[in-house]
Amino acid sequence: MTMEYEVRHCSEITASVYDFCGRPIPARPHVGYASGMIDENAIRARYAAIKDQLDERGRRLFVAAEKAAAGHGGTAAVFRATGVARSTIIRGAEDLAAASPATFRVRREGGGRPALNKAGES
Repeated sequence: MTMEYEVRHCSEITASVYDFCGRPIPARPHVGYASGMIDENAIRARYAAIKDQLDERGRRLFVAAEKAAAGHGGTAAVFRATGVARSTIIRGAEDLAAASPATFRVRREGGGRPALNKAGES
């Protein structure tokens, strides 16, 4: 008979038994965060303290660093804590991964109004 059948009909099983029917429950490696759950309140407090001092690029890099520190599920946690769009968080993570030296541009090339060719002309 299958183990499923044996387990379902074993009278020795109780609510919190570590050994059922004479066989120990196999150990399973814990896959998760090193420190438990992601603390969204801490992320929210750090973001509130610094967001007014940063430009667009700085905010993008800050939320990307928080995402990286949080690990798995970091994008969703940072989104809930800060309200920054998921696409912005992911774009910031790509900027961090590129590890290029800091540039003076905050926005991509081509953003904003077209430049005037000569004074007074458009």
